[in-house]
Amino acid sequence: MSTVNIKKSDTEASILIFDSFYKREVKVDVNEFDLVRAYFLDLYQNPDIADDFTAVIFQIATGYQKSALDILEEMKGQDGVSVNATICYYLNGLRSKATMLGVTNVQQPNIYAARNILV
Repeated sequence: MSTVNIKKSDTEASILIFDSFYKREVKVDVNEFDLVRAYFLDLYQNPDIADDFTAVIFQIATGYQKSALDILEEMKGQDGVSVNATICYYLNGLRSKATMLGVTNVQQPNIYAARNILV
């Protein structure tokens, strides 16, 4: 499990998120960070979980070159399980195809139907 250290400076309007597990640093706007963290804190009622999900959202945003608020807007109105599925979807797009998050059984093709498919 990763630990997320958040450094907040009084003089700057940005936060540096450092994930010691993946050794990544992401510099984000304070206002965006507060909005995303407040959403996850309201959803899960646990500050540690909210910090982890907030760090993941900003990592996804940098990976997809989207705004974290746009990604958060897609999750509005979802429950905790649906939010987990949405985050797994985004993370699976950034990870290797050999490891999939949130997938219990990888579906195997039907060999009888597969042999009839012409490419």
